[in-house]
Amino acid sequence: MIISDLAKIEGRRYPARRRTQNLAGGVAPIQAKNFSLGNVTLDPRGGQVPWHNHAQEEVYLVIEGTAEMCLGEERQTVTSGQMVFIPPGVFHQLTNIGDTPLRMLYCYGPAGDVAHWRQELDGTLPPAGVGDTPPLPDGAQPQCTKKPEEELPHAKDGKDWDENALSKAVLYTAFALHTELGPGLLESVYEKVLAIRLARQGFEVRCQVPVPILIEGIAIEEAFRADIIVNDKVILELKSVESLQKIHSKQLFSYLRLSGKKLGLLLNFGALHLNDGLERISHNL
Repeated sequence: MIISDLAKIEGRRYPARRRTQNLAGGVAPIQAKNFSLGNVTLDPRGGQVPWHNHAQEEVYLVIEGTAEMCLGEERQTVTSGQMVFIPPGVFHQLTNIGDTPLRMLYCYGPAGDVAHWRQELDGTLPPAGVGDTPPLPDGAQPQCTKKPEEELPHAKDGKDWDENALSKAVLYTAFALHTELGPGLLESVYEKVLAIRLARQGFEVRCQVPVPILIEGIAIEEAFRADIIVNDKVILELKSVESLQKIHSKQLFSYLRLSGKKLGLLLNFGALHLNDGLERISHNL
């Protein structure tokens, strides 16, 4: 019996901020002749399967999340439990428009690699509306055509980034880190490496920050310690546990309320997939 185990498949990160895990076809143990199938995770707010076409017919099944689906001249929002049929040769694009990772399955046939995978990695994906590539439907999310080396956000002027832009950069870096290291390490390892990588991108990063509060005229110098604060705007609370508990999100909300910060990200690097250990908590944002 040949089994593809999603939990054991590393997958590949693409410049359009997604992770693809082949279940049948590609590098998967199962090599069917008539179809290829895989699991795709799109990063929050913009993770994408960019505008492309191929000769195979295909379906996209959204397992969890909300996305913009472009198909030919059509554009529509699709959500959990909905499947889209993609006829052969028709250009299409799927973009996560939600605040949490989107998970979907693709299945196309006959089996075989499709050109856009290599084009994305080589930075040669044909831009929408140029040459033989038709334009995206009106109002669509822009197509990602970045090369891999352009993939990481950089914060040359990051001092003025708002909370949403910062969270996007943090989540990209965190997903890449989790894919690379996997779950199960000490929390301090993820904290140190994440902080270093964010700092290398030009962000102001502080770790284990004591946060004071004033209550009834009494100053308490260290009410709590924030694991990481990015650009003095976003609090990152890191965990490395089997699963998050309700108290963890309530704790982070308290941190935001007492510190005056508006956005926090709860990141559980102990989860098998980071999207299962992610919570975005806001206060007066």
